[in-house]
Amino acid sequence: MSIKEILAVANSEVVFAVLFIVGLYSVARYVQTALRDQKEENNRREEQLFQMYREQLEASARREAELMKNLEKNTEQLGNIAETLKEVQRNLAKLEDKVDTNFMAVWKELGSKADKNELSNNAKFIDTQ
Repeated sequence: MSIKEILAVANSEVVFAVLFIVGLYSVARYVQTALRDQKEENNRREEQLFQMYREQLEASARREAELMKNLEKNTEQLGNIAETLKEVQRNLAKLEDKVDTNFMAVWKELGSKADKNELSNNAKFIDTQ
C-alpha cells in the first residue's frame, strides 16, 4: 500500500462511517453501563431505605409497647392513690365525729360543773344573807 492508497482510504466515507459506528457503539456501551450502575445504586439505596424504615417501625412498636406498659402502671398507681385518698377521707370523717362527740361530752361536763358551781355559789350567797 502506498501513501496515496492510504490517504484515499483515510479520505473515504467508509472509514469515517466505521469509526463513527465504533464510537457510537462505545458511547452506547458506556451509557448502558452507567445506567446499569445507577440502577444498581438506586436499588441498593432503596433497600437501605426500606431497611431503615423497617427498623424505625420496630423501634416505634417497642417504644409504644413500653409507653403502654408505663401507662398501665401509672393507671394502677393512680387507682391505688385514689383508694388511699378515700380511706384517708373516711378516717378523717371518723376523727371529726370522734372530736365532735368528745367535745360535746366535755362541753356537757363543763356545763354541769358550771351549773353546780353556780348553784353552790347561789346557795352560799343565800346563806350569807
